[in-house]
Amino acid sequence: MSAPAPLVGVPGPPRARPRQVAAGQAARLAQMRAAERGGGLVGGLASLAKDVVWTTLGLLADPRVPRRAKAVAGSAPVLAGLLARGAWRIPGGLVAAAAGARHLLRAAGYRRVYEQWRGTEEGLTIVVGVVGIDDEEEDPR
Repeated sequence: MSAPAPLVGVPGPPRARPRQVAAGQAARLAQMRAAERGGGLVGGLASLAKDVVWTTLGLLADPRVPRRAKAVAGSAPVLAGLLARGAWRIPGGLVAAAAGARHLLRAAGYRRVYEQWRGTEEGLTIVVGVVGIDDEEEDPR
C-alpha cells in the first residue's frame, strides 16, 4: 500500500484559508491557471468584463440587494443615452453603465458579489479592489 500524496497549499477564495490538495491536483490546478492566463491582456479584460456583466445581472435578480441600488444601476445608462448627443451616446452609455454597476456591486456587499461571481478568483480579487467593496460595510437588510 502506497503512502498518500503530500498535501500542498493552493490558494482558495479571497480572504479564506488556503485549501489543502494532493500534489498531483496542485500541478493540474497550476496548469489550468496558466492556460487561463494565456489569452493575453485583451482576452483577459474581455473575460473580466463578461464576468462583471453576469454578476451584475445576478445581483439585479437577487432580492437581498437594495432596490435603490438596482434602480440606480438600471437607470444610469438610459439617462446617459438620453442626455448624450450624437457620437457621445455609446461612450457615455458605457461609462454610465460602469458607474451603475459599481454602485450596485458596492451596495450588494462582498458576500453577495462572491455568491454571484462566475469568473476566476483572480478576477474577483481585481473587481473587489477596483470597485472598493469592503465586506465590513455590508447592509444587514
